[in-house]
Amino acid sequence: MIKSRNSALVLIFAVACVLLIPLALMLLVPATNHQLFLYINHQGAILPDAVWANITLLGDGLWAMGFMSIIIFIANSKEPANTPPLWARTLACATVYGGICLGIVVQLLKQSLDVYRPSKVFSATDINIIGEPLSFHSFPSGHSATIFYMLAITLAYLVHHFSIKSLMLNLRQIILVNLLIFAAAIIAISRITTGVHFPADILAGSLLGWLFGWASVTLLYNKLRFGSIVTAVALALIGLASILLFFHDSQLPQVELLTLGSGIIFTLFSAINLYNLALRQISKE
Repeated sequence: MIKSRNSALVLIFAVACVLLIPLALMLLVPATNHQLFLYINHQGAILPDAVWANITLLGDGLWAMGFMSIIIFIANSKEPANTPPLWARTLACATVYGGICLGIVVQLLKQSLDVYRPSKVFSATDINIIGEPLSFHSFPSGHSATIFYMLAITLAYLVHHFSIKSLMLNLRQIILVNLLIFAAAIIAISRITTGVHFPADILAGSLLGWLFGWASVTLLYNKLRFGSIVTAVALALIGLASILLFFHDSQLPQVELLTLGSGIIFTLFSAINLYNLALRQISKE
């Protein structure tokens, strides 16, 4: 799947360790989990609530699915016109079908473990809560799982596209990879600053999404064979997610402009992706 498997494995292992080690510590010492939550939650109050509300919206399932329409468009444009758009199809199917599987796993864990959220552990005067207060089903964080899942499948494509011959990356590639990881981390941390998740929740969700994403894209690219109809359904569902952003009530303050603007952009890219798929199918015939 990836031209530099060593580079991909190093990246997967490094991020997984960064997530797993502190997660293990917090699960073994719950007091650390609570103390770190209070520290990050209080420090986050330096920024206006609207800033964190808009950041945390980026981890919403509808927004993340819609955003992938841009990545799919880029992947499709890099594929030669006379070849099947394997990466565009892989990303589309991973976004939808793998994303649905991840969502089911996350919800099963949430429902079965039923861990209290911070608002049930601390009094309302002790923490900063942005948006609708939540009380149950805290572990793991669904937003964190979603954003790290999308990060994983995007980086899988980028590592392939870079055509890396060794572990050495050029400066622009290093900056891009680190910016994407940093952005995903900030979105995950926003679940603490908005007062709805503990650090252990976002670490577990991020780790689950990260590993699930690489496994999903590897399976889809190497093992599964999907045609135009399966891809078209995936692209249509991404388009539907983009349209639903127009009607989405996230219960967060001052996110209407981002929601509306994103919905317009993602819907446009989704339509272009379906059009490009149709063109390629016609050219084959």
